[in-house]
Amino acid sequence: MKKVVNYFQIFFIVSLFLFSACKSPSASKSPSDNKILKVGREWTYSAVDYDKLGNVNDSLTLILKVDSSGKKNFFNQIRIIWDYKRNGKVIESEITLAYEENNQISIHPPRELFLSFTEILPFPASGNPGYLTYESRGELHVIKYKDYKDGILEGKIITRYLHAVDTTIYNFANKNYRCWILEGENTNYIEELGQFKCKYLFNEELGFVNLTYYKPDSSFVVIELKSINF
Repeated sequence: MKKVVNYFQIFFIVSLFLFSACKSPSASKSPSDNKILKVGREWTYSAVDYDKLGNVNDSLTLILKVDSSGKKNFFNQIRIIWDYKRNGKVIESEITLAYEENNQISIHPPRELFLSFTEILPFPASGNPGYLTYESRGELHVIKYKDYKDGILEGKIITRYLHAVDTTIYNFANKNYRCWILEGENTNYIEELGQFKCKYLFNEELGFVNLTYYKPDSSFVVIELKSINF
């Protein structure tokens, strides 16, 4: 049975993009003007959970879709859907949010099953578009979230840092793409939660092609783009 999880929590995010200027809602564009997050597009990823020795603990397929309504909320965010699949069947669906505006993009990551810890880290983001001056320092106020360690994150204000560090060439579907490398980490609760880190690869045509997460016990998760429908 498919479970639908809605994450319309109240988040207080400070300084999501340090270099972006304030912008009135009346100047926002519709999702049809988005360069990447267009209605009807789908991204298929493999998600693999490894232990610290590189042995596979678990794996599944993730499908990222832009909600068909194509509507933006007051904060110019659109709804996206993460479908979790095993053996060709959707076992869970997660409805959450993404942002694309003025060459800046940010998506809420998948946060179910063995990916629940990703709530701790900065969301995949890039901007302007991906220049090496990009950095983001933000706070996430977790109001209600029981999926990770029986709710240990609830009530916490988690601070995170993400910045661009370099570029690389990434081969997808037998074609080379230039990608921006972004690295991030949580900057508080390190004694209680541990030091989590992440590395994201972003391309201006494909979006995010790789999300790699490193946990305090040296285990890690790799989410890698396998196919697109555009």
